[in-house]
Amino acid sequence: VESVADIAAALKLHPKYLIQTFKRAYHIGLWDYVLRMRVAHAQRLLLTTDESVTTIALDSGFATSSAFYRAFSQFTNGMKPSGFRRLGRDRGTTL
Repeated sequence: VESVADIAAALKLHPKYLIQTFKRAYHIGLWDYVLRMRVAHAQRLLLTTDESVTTIALDSGFATSSAFYRAFSQFTNGMKPSGFRRLGRDRGTTL
């Protein structure tokens, strides 16, 4: 999924209608939700695999490393993916 328009097209809905309905139902923007799910997936991969951060970014649906780092930082209070992995492993955290 590249955009809200892609999601709307797959559901055969107008993008504005989809955005408004999703926000009303879930109290979060649709694109914020998509980004949160992508970051959560990346977090699982960081803790459970030895894949590179770049591979994990692409596997999580991010088109570029910079978009991944920006979203990851946004939803982890400024933490970088490598720091998250290190912290999780130091604590013995697995998902």
